[in-house]
Amino acid sequence: MGVFLGLALLSSSLGAQRLRIYINDMWGAAISKFYLRLSEKLGSVFTALLALDEGSEVYESNVLVIVRSKDLETVREILRIKREVEREYGDRVVISPYIAREDEEDVIKTFQRASQAGD
Repeated sequence: MGVFLGLALLSSSLGAQRLRIYINDMWGAAISKFYLRLSEKLGSVFTALLALDEGSEVYESNVLVIVRSKDLETVREILRIKREVEREYGDRVVISPYIAREDEEDVIKTFQRASQAGD
């Protein structure tokens, strides 16, 4: 069962995504906090977050962060927020984000399939 947190349409070809939030453990709470901080700090640049089950990975990542612009400043801010959240949980949670633009549909679909595998 994957954790999906999304704000908007990923793209017209992917269709609308529903908002599913599972906060029944430390992983879910940390991912929720990560999502909220990304929303606050990145604003409209941040499009969606797709988190896999703790321990699952795609491209050596357990979280897909979808942004409108993948410039260096945005990437640095995502990684800063990731580290901040990990520290708040005493490094008992490891967030390994894959950062993708909205138009990277193959990556997004791969993460979507992985997140649905446990549903």
